[in-house]
Amino acid sequence: MKTSRYSHIMSHIRRQDGDEGMWVIQTNDEHCRGVASRAEGFSSVFGMGDWGRLMGLLHDRGKESDAFQCKIRYSSGYDISKMPTDAAPHSLAGAIVMHSKYADGMGLMSNPIAGHHRGLYDMDEFRNMLKNGAVAEEVSRQVPDLALRPPSVRLKGMEIHHVVRMLFSCLVDADYLDTEQFMDETSSRMRESYSSIVDLKERLDRYIGRF
Repeated sequence: MKTSRYSHIMSHIRRQDGDEGMWVIQTNDEHCRGVASRAEGFSSVFGMGDWGRLMGLLHDRGKESDAFQCKIRYSSGYDISKMPTDAAPHSLAGAIVMHSKYADGMGLMSNPIAGHHRGLYDMDEFRNMLKNGAVAEEVSRQVPDLALRPPSVRLKGMEIHHVVRMLFSCLVDADYLDTEQFMDETSSRMRESYSSIVDLKERLDRYIGRF
């Protein structure tokens, strides 16, 4: 991983206090590690925590591209000296890197990465994208060398599609929550006061028990 450069790559940026406040930057390294931690927690519930962690670490790898860094600086107003030349999509890069390292043939991790902003791809379409997609030269192709533990049960047929959707949900939720925590601290703090699903189940059972 290109540590010296990676530590300065933006993932999100906002003003501290309104339009005239100081700029606050979340680096891509900070964001990906935050998403990885959350996704690992979510997916560990069904025994695939290390899979969720790996997806989180790679999901925004495409933000390392010069095109995306130009886009986020310009669109935020942080640096308007250079107008972006293209839309700078970033989701596919991580999927390509993932697939090249782990030969993720069924798209268990690479499809959720590619679709984490728009939804899962049809497998035929996705395979074609992997075949014809490109990764910018400045994007690191190095990946964490994690020994992925196999699912606790042998997957087959439609079960694979179900697991893909479970992993996709873990990644999308983790990405949203980590981004919200940085971009909208007020909304993020409000989530802390919610009762857990376990507490709600107990309250529901007590209520039903009164009848």
